Amino acid sequence: MLEDVSKTWQRKGPSVGVLVALIVLALGGGLAYFAWEHYQNRPANRTVLTEEAKQYLPYLDLSDVRMEAKESFLGHTIVSIEGKISNLGERGVRVVEVTCVFRDPYLNELGRQAVVIVRPYEWVTVRTGSINELGRQAVVIVSPQAGLLDPGQTRPFRIAFDAVPQGWNQIMPNLYIAQIQFE
Repeated sequence: MLEDVSKTWQRKGPSVGVLVALIVLALGGGLAYFAWEHYQNRPANRTVLTEEAKQYLPYLDLSDVRMEAKESFLGHTIVSIEGKISNLGERGVRVVEVTCVFRDPYLNELGRQAVVIVRPYEWVTVRTGSINELGRQAVVIVSPQAGLLDPGQTRPFRIAFDAVPQGWNQIMPNLYIAQIQFE
């Protein structure tokens, strides 16, 4: 008779602890999946060209663009991109920001780095040269003495990166004009 009573108290199936552990794992996995999807699909802090700037894009020409890598005296590799920017339009340009898109060997985007190549005398960069969690690095590449890019003017520029995204395919990053501000 004692055996019959003990059998009635025994549960059939998994214990409560196992069920709680499975529920916690399922909730944690769902939360991790949601966080991952949210991180992957969030809009990046990218500059959006105004309609006026989009119409002016054909008048800004990036030419003679080339890339080289050099070893610094500290043993770091410094990648630089040099070229010329020409203002073929009829308006003076205060600011031109270029976005450099780095890719892996499979041409997947690894990171974007925003770079200001034209800026007026008084313009101050508030971004740092360090790479943030999105793989972006802001670097000013035209000295403040350069000033405005007048109509018909061509000016050299140089972008230097002391840190590039890991896994970069060593091919020239895609350069896109991301922002234009007029005089």
